[in-house]
Amino acid sequence: MKKARRKLVESSAAENKKLVVGDKNGNPIEVPAKDLLKTLK
Repeated sequence: MKKARRKLVESSAAENKKLVVGDKNGNPIEVPAKDLLKTLK
């Protein structure tokens, strides 16, 4: 699962896309994939 998630974030970051993730309360928020990639490293 971790490999698939990393691949999704990396490919999305390469295309300057945003991904929808849940915040602390479970609410959906859009986050730039590049920001998510920084947290995975």
